[in-house]
Amino acid sequence: SRLNPLQPADTLKSKEIKTLHDAIIQELNAAIAAGGTSAHTYVDAEGNRGSFQNALHVYDREGTPCDRCGTTIVKIKVGQRGTHYCPHCQPLHQRRRPA
Repeated sequence: SRLNPLQPADTLKSKEIKTLHDAIIQELNAAIAAGGTSAHTYVDAEGNRGSFQNALHVYDREGTPCDRCGTTIVKIKVGQRGTHYCPHCQPLHQRRRPA
């Protein structure tokens, strides 16, 4: 959805909310079809590793170039969790918050 992870939810435009919603559904379906993400030691009940980690564009790629634009992927903390993103493809928009 190319949204900045620091963009406040109450500043999103209707089109951005729809794009985010659609992207979430698409990513979840793709992850399920790939058997999940085996970033470390995860295996399913039958001992199979998932393969969705091969489709991740920014996760765990801090310091490497973005696949889309070549800008360096950065890692920040959002809600006490590590979050990776491309500052060029996912700019933070300065918008007024609703009253």
